[in-house]
Amino acid sequence: MAAHADSTPKWNIIFLIYAKLGDAASENTYDPNLLADTSKYLGELKEEIKGIPLSPNFKIWIIENIVYLENRIKVSDHTYLSQLESDHTNPSVNIFTIAKTYSEENIVKSAELLQSVFRDIETALVAEKNLLITWDHGSAFGIFKSNTFAENLQQRTLFNSPYHKILQQITDEEHSSVQSEPILTIIKNDRYPRLAKVSERTQGFTTAMHTIMPEKTEDILTNDELGIAIKKGFSAGMVDVLIMFNCYMQNMHTCHSLKDCVNLLVAPEGLISEPGYDYTLILKAIANFRDINPEKIAEIAVSSMNAKFIRAGLERKFELHAMFAVDLSGYDRVIEKMKTLVQFLRTKIARDVLFKANTKLSRRSCYEMDLPLNYNMVDLINWMTKLSSMLQLNEIDSMLNDFETTYLQLVKISAIGKNPYFIASRMSWERNHGVPPKGVTIYFPTSRILRTDPVANDFIFPNSAFQTSLLKEIKWFEFLTELYS
Repeated sequence: MAAHADSTPKWNIIFLIYAKLGDAASENTYDPNLLADTSKYLGELKEEIKGIPLSPNFKIWIIENIVYLENRIKVSDHTYLSQLESDHTNPSVNIFTIAKTYSEENIVKSAELLQSVFRDIETALVAEKNLLITWDHGSAFGIFKSNTFAENLQQRTLFNSPYHKILQQITDEEHSSVQSEPILTIIKNDRYPRLAKVSERTQGFTTAMHTIMPEKTEDILTNDELGIAIKKGFSAGMVDVLIMFNCYMQNMHTCHSLKDCVNLLVAPEGLISEPGYDYTLILKAIANFRDINPEKIAEIAVSSMNAKFIRAGLERKFELHAMFAVDLSGYDRVIEKMKTLVQFLRTKIARDVLFKANTKLSRRSCYEMDLPLNYNMVDLINWMTKLSSMLQLNEIDSMLNDFETTYLQLVKISAIGKNPYFIASRMSWERNHGVPPKGVTIYFPTSRILRTDPVANDFIFPNSAFQTSLLKEIKWFEFLTELYS
């Protein structure tokens, strides 16, 4: 007998998790307590999920790819698909029941394997709506990287470190040499930020500092691969809301990759850290309102974060965040505006030496959202605002207004802390032309793109294995090449 329509869950709620765990010997290889932090926060996440009252409006699934290290060696790599259910021996308690175990390694980093897991969920329930929540590291061009901030720490001179750019920006801004007292705050651990002062000596900037080597490309699920997995893994070819607990993912590269398979994207323009989103509040809203609008879910995800940080006594930690919910169903309009902008810029820099010089200068005056990781991600609207103020050209003003209006129509809500840039300078909030980030970053280095840059070699060059689909469409690489020629 067919079930009544209202007895069939309307929503599949899917948590997609990658976590690297390990013993004490493995822990000591990385940042102290890094693996313990991962285990702790993953445990807290699962306990929060277990505490959410079950509802006939949704089914909760968890896809966990758990990698375990012993004495620094990977001993297991398994993926589990679990469903949240009430314990039949104690119905007031929720438990995770494993529905399937997968033998393949790195399953969440393969579009082909991941889409098969999505299909397994739909074998049990083809829901009318899908909410996907991703949890782990983010790296601007993809998620679930194995190599963490701390796994590749090396001692280098400051001139060879990306932190040289930070100190140089502070120096340029304040028109003075770097002070002898520690002035730079860095994030030692990119998933769970613990602030650490870094001291430096002014003579020659030669103090050894921590720097970061990029992750191996094969160790991540790229934005384009995630889009493929969603398109092929869900019968509808899309998810209604994607909430990303992954750093740097609210950028043009991500949005372009997901615009045809995600309606609403909730993600940080910069970093994101625990305690993260208020999953309890989000799912209670779905439990209370079966026909809740996906846009409302995205709004709750963003608007409730600050309160969760306050309850955890971490209100100052939230100041580092810049969160946005963006409607990707209309993102093609942004791409068309971007194509027009790129063509205009390429034409102008080819003909006007002063315009070309000011374009470079305006870029150098912008903070990046990811300075320690050296992904060269810059808020596009803030850069255009700076360029417009320098050139005072009606053409630029009109193009900026057109692009900004088109993009901001898609931003449903934002929550921006007081210090979302990776700078500890007292002027960091005022630095970016007196405006906060807008949620639309793009790869934009300050100099010629080199083959020796692993990020560019993997994601930017036209013949790279993983050039982002955005660059293929808007000719941004060609613009950068001509700008720095």
